[in-house]
Amino acid sequence: MRAQIEILAALQIIDREIREHAAVKQGLLSELQEKQRLVQERKHEIEALTAACAAKEKLRLEKDKLLHEESQKATDKRMRMNRIKNVKELQALQREIDQIRQTNGEAEEEFWYGTGLSECLRSYPNECLWLLARNWDLSLWSRR
Repeated sequence: MRAQIEILAALQIIDREIREHAAVKQGLLSELQEKQRLVQERKHEIEALTAACAAKEKLRLEKDKLLHEESQKATDKRMRMNRIKNVKELQALQREIDQIRQTNGEAEEEFWYGTGLSECLRSYPNECLWLLARNWDLSLWSRR
């Protein structure tokens, strides 16, 4: 009888340990599920940001191409100015060059602000300003 009582006591201890381990296991499982949910949310955020980045990059490439074309036009007009014979042609060409410069300035402004620079500055002001100071001529911003 005493042996049976000892066996029952040992079984109760084992049963209590099993319940404790089951509770710990359930806690770990719920924590794991929460972390998996967070990972899935981050993946969706990354996919959305990647898609937005690709769209912005496409827009940036289009604007860059436009700026390059406009710059080429300005160069062509300057070369044409060297071949001009009279004052009227010179004045007309100078007006065309001024128009191209204005268009380029507007396109450049649209390029920077249209491609998310303002969003970048809003979200990460220190990093963006550091990159600008490090990589680009800040005199472009003096017009604003």
